[in-house]
Amino acid sequence: MKGDTLYVKSLDRFSRNKEDAKKELQYYSSIGVRVKILDIPSTMTEISEGQEWILEMINNILIEVLTSIAENKRLTIRSRQAEGLAAMPVDAKSGKKKSRKTGRCIGRPPVQFPANF
Repeated sequence: MKGDTLYVKSLDRFSRNKEDAKKELQYYSSIGVRVKILDIPSTMTEISEGQEWILEMINNILIEVLTSIAENKRLTIRSRQAEGLAAMPVDAKSGKKKSRKTGRCIGRPPVQFPANF
């Protein structure tokens, strides 16, 4: 509703990538909802009448930088995860990846269906 404030704990909880975050922020702005991201420091709280554009410009710059960082962090995590899975040995019997630490196959165990299923 117009005039409401949406509080978000951190920018990476708001969206998974930069483009989606920008679209969401534009949407909320267009309907008059202010989005306050708690882990973004807001240095300017008092602004004079007619100078709101300065606060909006600073927030846009911060959001642009922080969404880029969050998206890059997410891509790095996914890349490292893929590298870790690729480096795992494969169990000869089941063809599934095995944990080096425990020696057990990872993932969901196969489901045993009854013969008349």
